[in-house]
Amino acid sequence: MEQFTIPEFNFVLKLDGQGVGRFREVSGLEDDPFSKVMPGLRKGPDVTCMQGRLNAALLADWQPDEGGVIHRKEVTIELVNETECAVMTWQAINAWVKQVKLSQSPAEPGEVSLEKLVLAHEGVVPKRIE
Repeated sequence: MEQFTIPEFNFVLKLDGQGVGRFREVSGLEDDPFSKVMPGLRKGPDVTCMQGRLNAALLADWQPDEGGVIHRKEVTIELVNETECAVMTWQAINAWVKQVKLSQSPAEPGEVSLEKLVLAHEGVVPKRIE
């Protein structure tokens, strides 16, 4: 009988094609037919990423600056399988950090360990991988 390994982190966050974070759980990506803004673009609940790691420099850059300006970024979220291949992808349009809860878990150098990261956005576009 084959042994299957369950990946520690199922979701990868990417900016400009580079992985900047990994999380065990992500919610707020499901389709909601009542929140359609235009075909393919869904403005719905915030995207909540649970139990993961994020590039520390990115998190610092993503926070509001002294003038209260909120930095928005195009975020790609990929659900990956045990071989690290993307199974499903979502694009969060103009996402910004709404809430951060740090974790006590150890992180790699240059990363910060997070219990929870909540991203507000202007819409989510799901993209199926063929």
